[in-house]
Amino acid sequence: MSHEDPLEDVFAPFALRISCGPLSMRFVRDVDVPAIAAAIHEHGIYSPGRAHALHAALG
Repeated sequence: MSHEDPLEDVFAPFALRISCGPLSMRFVRDVDVPAIAAAIHEHGIYSPGRAHALHAALG
């Protein structure tokens, strides 16, 4: 198989990319975690003013 990324040879789904217009999805890798954590820290996970499922259930 021999891809640029050896993980794709071991676990084929790492090679999967799904794109539609400007949106592109792929498996999250370890190198993606710092950027994801920074986005969560900056923007949060939930919309302001909306309780997530746990808060809604415990209400």
